[in-house]
Amino acid sequence: MKIRNQLLIGGGAVIILIVIFSAMVFTSFSQVTEESRKERIANRLYVSAAELDILMYDYLLHRQDRMKEQWRIKYSSLHDVLEEIEEYQDFEEIRDNYVQMENLFAEIVQNAETEENPYLEERLVAQMLIISHEIISESSEIAEQSYQNSERFRERTNIMLLISISILFVLVTAISLIIANYISKPLEEMVSSIEKISKGNLDVKLEKSNLDEVQSLVDALNRILASLKLAVEKVGVAKEEIGLGEALKA
Repeated sequence: MKIRNQLLIGGGAVIILIVIFSAMVFTSFSQVTEESRKERIANRLYVSAAELDILMYDYLLHRQDRMKEQWRIKYSSLHDVLEEIEEYQDFEEIRDNYVQMENLFAEIVQNAETEENPYLEERLVAQMLIISHEIISESSEIAEQSYQNSERFRERTNIMLLISISILFVLVTAISLIIANYISKPLEEMVSSIEKISKGNLDVKLEKSNLDEVQSLVDALNRILASLKLAVEKVGVAKEEIGLGEALKA
C-alpha cells in the first residue's frame, strides 16, 4: 500500500470521528435550544395570562372601550405564540384555555354592554380567573421543567464535548504514531542495511516492505547490490577487504 493511501486512510478515519462527535454535540445543543425555546414560550404565556386578568378588571371597573380594545390587542399579540405551541403536546391544554378565555371575555363584554345579569358576570369572571390560574400554573410548571431539562442537556453537552475532545486527541495521537512507526521502521532498517553495504558487507538481505514506495527502493537497492557483487567477483577482490567506495572505484 502506498504511503499516500495510508495517510488518506488515517485522515479519513479522523474526519469520520470528528463528524460523529460533532453530530452528537450538535444533537445535544439542539435539545438545549429546544428546551430553552419552550421555557421562553411558557414564561410569555405565564405573564400574558396575568396581564389579561389585569386588563379584564380594568374594563369591568371603568367600562370603557379603550380597556376592551387593550385586552383584545394583548390577546391578538399572542396569536403567533399560540400557533407556535401547536407542535408541543405539553401546551395543548394551555392553548385550549386561551381559546376559552377569548370566548369568556366576549361574553363578559356582551353582558356588560347590555347590563343583562350581574350574577352572570360574576360567574363568567370566576370562570375566567379559574382558567387564568390554570394557565399560570401550567406555564410555570412547563417553564421550570424546561429549565431543568435545558440545564441537564447543557451539562451533558459540556461533558460530551470534553470527552469527545479527549478521545479525539488520543485517537489522532495514536493514529499518527502508528502511521509514523509503520513508515519509519522500514526506512530505518533500510538505512541500517545500506550502512552495512557501505562497509563491504554485500551479503545483506533487504527485507520486503508493505509500502509500495519503500519496496520500490528495496528493489532498486537489491539490483545495485547484485551489480556490486558481480563487479567484485570480476575484479577478484575479497568482499570483506573492500568497502562500497573501493568497490565502486574498482
